[in-house]
Amino acid sequence: MEIALMKEVVSQNPFRNVEKWQSVMTNVNATLQLMHPNLPDIGEQTMRERVNTLLKHFAEENSAALKKQVCVFVCVCDV
Repeated sequence: MEIALMKEVVSQNPFRNVEKWQSVMTNVNATLQLMHPNLPDIGEQTMRERVNTLLKHFAEENSAALKKQVCVFVCVCDV
């Protein structure tokens, strides 16, 4: 679900136009119904919250990775 959701978010950019969330929800639910016909529809608010959670985790992981890179760079330069 996350991959389909993030592809739609990148494609539609609902952060620029919040009305696009409805289209994101419709398209993601249509995709999920093709893969899992008995799955209930996922609401717009749930999708927004999931995207925000994924982006938050992505930012935290990138921040941690950057801190490690800076630490390695500083340690190597100090030698």
